[in-house]
Amino acid sequence: MPNVPNTSQMIAYQAFSHTHQTNRKVAPMKMTSSNARRRQLTVPMAIVLSLSALSLVACDKTKAPYGAAPDAVTKATYPAVTVDGSLADTTAVDYPAIVYDQPTPDRPMSVTVPMRSRADYDQVIMYQYRWFDAQGRQVGQSEWRREVLPARRNAMLKANALNSAATAWLLDVQRGR
Repeated sequence: MPNVPNTSQMIAYQAFSHTHQTNRKVAPMKMTSSNARRRQLTVPMAIVLSLSALSLVACDKTKAPYGAAPDAVTKATYPAVTVDGSLADTTAVDYPAIVYDQPTPDRPMSVTVPMRSRADYDQVIMYQYRWFDAQGRQVGQSEWRREVLPARRNAMLKANALNSAATAWLLDVQRGR
């Protein structure tokens, strides 16, 4: 295969041979009047185009609200027990051991959640149950309760719904004060 120089090699060779043949350096191209006029028209045109584009953006008279992004955590995947970030690594729930008594016409639902401290020290927590009806609407919530999780042991977080309309629950847990 023949050795054919590419375009940049040819230009470099021409510039090199021209300077060595005439013993003088190649002068940069001078600005002609047509080049200068083109440059003079280009700068104002760029400014005018920039300002007109900016004014089009500023003309938005409709101030629509921002839409919320869809939540990847759906009702089916939302955890029944939520803890604040400071408790995430130091607490655990034994989900199969949760005691859930269905509501009856004469008594409301009852829930007991075993929560264990995985820390080497006692932890003070606050917890609150939220109660929901069959359509998923919140129908009540318990008061915040204080509990001490003994080091590396369980505590039972108990509550009864406020009325028999509650058929589902969520438990929120945060570090105590």
